[in-house]
Amino acid sequence: MVSVSTFACATALPRRALAQCALAMALSLLAGAAVGAKNTPFGMELIPAHFPDSTNQDAIDALELSAQVGGHSSFVWHWSDRFAFDAIPSLVSGMRHAGLKSFIQIGAIFLNAPGPPDGYVKSFGDTQTRILYLNDVAAIARTKPDYMVFATEINLLHRFNPAEFQKFRALYSLAAMTVRSISPETKVGLSFLYSLWYFNYEIEKVDVPSMFWPLDFIAFTTYPEWLVREGHYASIADIPPEFHGAARAAYPNARIVFSEVGWASKVQGTPEEQAEFVRNIPRMFSTARPELVTWAVMHDMEFYNRSLLNEESTRFLESLGVDIDALFGHFNAMGLRDGYGNPKPAWFDALGMEFPPP
Repeated sequence: MVSVSTFACATALPRRALAQCALAMALSLLAGAAVGAKNTPFGMELIPAHFPDSTNQDAIDALELSAQVGGHSSFVWHWSDRFAFDAIPSLVSGMRHAGLKSFIQIGAIFLNAPGPPDGYVKSFGDTQTRILYLNDVAAIARTKPDYMVFATEINLLHRFNPAEFQKFRALYSLAAMTVRSISPETKVGLSFLYSLWYFNYEIEKVDVPSMFWPLDFIAFTTYPEWLVREGHYASIADIPPEFHGAARAAYPNARIVFSEVGWASKVQGTPEEQAEFVRNIPRMFSTARPELVTWAVMHDMEFYNRSLLNEESTRFLESLGVDIDALFGHFNAMGLRDGYGNPKPAWFDALGMEFPPP
């Protein structure tokens, strides 16, 4: 399944830009001593209520709620979105004030191609595109986040655009050295779509993460509804820890992060299924021993539809046999709270989750 992060800012919608500006202002209001967060690998992707038209109070509430259920907060910044880029310093500061570890992820690709802002060549081999990428990485590093993902689901590029993948490999090492020089304590890495990684590693015997250096952690995105829907396991309770534990078996000494985890409450899923999945997270990830497990969306996003896709993106997804309407339906229903701020049953399971650090 293509992840939520892949689409979270496919196009620069004016109202979303305004929301990001409001978010930056809201986070600047967070003052005083940091509050405490839970000591757990579990955390949340920072999506406030009413997104993308969130108010200042929505943003403040989202950080406070994040600290109630988890120990870190994640923000996926899509490279083409310059408005959200300007909000990152306030975001990282707000996470600290809430007592949360900060996790900034760069959506540097969109499906099968680089995703720079308009006006830049969509190639990691282009000089100006490379310069922009490295400058943006440096700017984020100056906020001193605890964790940085330099590109989300980079194995999609390995699978569908090998030439651009090779260009990014060289750029990654430069980016890592840049961050080392600015913020040595920031842990750097990449995320990989787990189902594709599993196929590459277990079936094709291709180890994509090993193609990058340095990696302080290896991150994976996983949306395991398909394991039940396709009949691989009879129920959520039957998904064994060893499925995600394959990452630990492959990389016994590495920091493992699950940077996007989710189960929808609509379309094929239900609120009850989502709650059951949340209850099973400590068990399902027990053998993987992850440092972080990030729920992909705090609040539902009520606006995803086909208008976010251009003709090229639509053709690409259809060529893969993706049910686009079902995909967006999943994205709109992945939150543990609905788009208006009301908790779903799974939220209360997250509040009560016993999931200590490895």
